[in-house]
Amino acid sequence: MSYTIDMTLDQLRYFLEVSKFEHLGKASKVLHISPSAVSLAISSLEDELGCRLFDREGKGIQITGKGRQLRTQLEGLFDQIEVIRNSLMEKETKITGTYRIAASPFLDTHILAPVFAEIQKKYPLLSLEIVSVATGHAVSGVLSGIFDGGFCFSPLRHPDLRSKELYRGNLQVVARKGHPLFKTSSDQVKSLSGFPAAIHKASTGVDLCEDHPMFEKFGIEPRTQILWDSDDVAVNLLRCSDAWSLLPDLVVEFNRKWIQSIDLPKNWSSPYEIALVMRSHRENNPFLGLLENELKNFLAK
Repeated sequence: MSYTIDMTLDQLRYFLEVSKFEHLGKASKVLHISPSAVSLAISSLEDELGCRLFDREGKGIQITGKGRQLRTQLEGLFDQIEVIRNSLMEKETKITGTYRIAASPFLDTHILAPVFAEIQKKYPLLSLEIVSVATGHAVSGVLSGIFDGGFCFSPLRHPDLRSKELYRGNLQVVARKGHPLFKTSSDQVKSLSGFPAAIHKASTGVDLCEDHPMFEKFGIEPRTQILWDSDDVAVNLLRCSDAWSLLPDLVVEFNRKWIQSIDLPKNWSSPYEIALVMRSHRENNPFLGLLENELKNFLAK
């Protein structure tokens, strides 16, 4: 028994871009070909495979279950092709492609953006779409295939994801410089309950917030008057008020001009991590591997 396979790598690559954006126009811009050419390639692929890869409703499209299955298989295949190509080429390989990375707002502004700018100087054919979202949305978007990776604070573990730890630090209790907390000789931790608190808004992937175990351990009763979901917003809130907050030490380090940490007891424990997450089958992707190394190097400085 014999059969022929007519599908091409280009068709499969077009499918991957459309599946990522679920939009023919956006995919065609990335691929630098017309939307009609992309549509024709997808239709031909569906005819050959004998199944629908996308549901079409008016001008919108949505990937099907079969489409998600194909996307997972092809992502791993194309990443492996790139690895093989890199191993066989004698000269330095050029990493190319368009990627979508979801990142926590603070991390994309202060870390991901400058890191990618340096990467692009060496690999000018790389393109990146940075999407600012909360950690929970980043993880769910990576799982669904909307994003190639997520760069975020303490992402929840999932069996289908690989989490690459890039940095480990501690949350600190902070307030603006000149805050009354720093003018007292008494226990600063015990004084916290007397001032308003600005606490991270509860969301998927953020499960401590107002109920951090250290609060109960040291008798802190937060008078939460402000909720926030962006570290940069939190810093500006603290600058303009007598509120205190719980912030990652990395955020504090970037904002030493305006805020400072209070003295914490030696047995205070509030660890967190910063990680790059990706689906398990994408561990060999050259760009994601490069991004992991460059982010780790930046955070180690």
